[in-house]
Amino acid sequence: MSFRRPTLVICGNGAGAIALFHALASRPVMPLRVLVIGNGEPGEGVAYATRNPGHLLNTQAERMSIDPHQPDHFVRWLEKRNLSTADWMGQFVPRLYYAQYLRDAAQAAASIQIWTLPSSTQRL
Repeated sequence: MSFRRPTLVICGNGAGAIALFHALASRPVMPLRVLVIGNGEPGEGVAYATRNPGHLLNTQAERMSIDPHQPDHFVRWLEKRNLSTADWMGQFVPRLYYAQYLRDAAQAAASIQIWTLPSSTQRL
């Protein structure tokens, strides 16, 4: 009997998709392929694709973890980068930092195969 690896298809490649990747990778149950249909880098989506450091998150850093079991996950990620601030917890940080955090989280989910297809090529 042969085993076929299940495939999960996600429409969109924003923060929600990366949070799902992170959850699947940190609690592996079975081998899984993930097909992502979206534009740009994984995790950026529309909200975090900006490169302007003046575009800030509208939520404090302490509330932006993608891991509900590690509420300080994003804050610890910021602290590891030695960016200058006294208190990341209460800060409204640039969206480009959060985009990088999401990209790093996607790379950390390396146990999951991810393909990104430009949404402009899709005809459903």
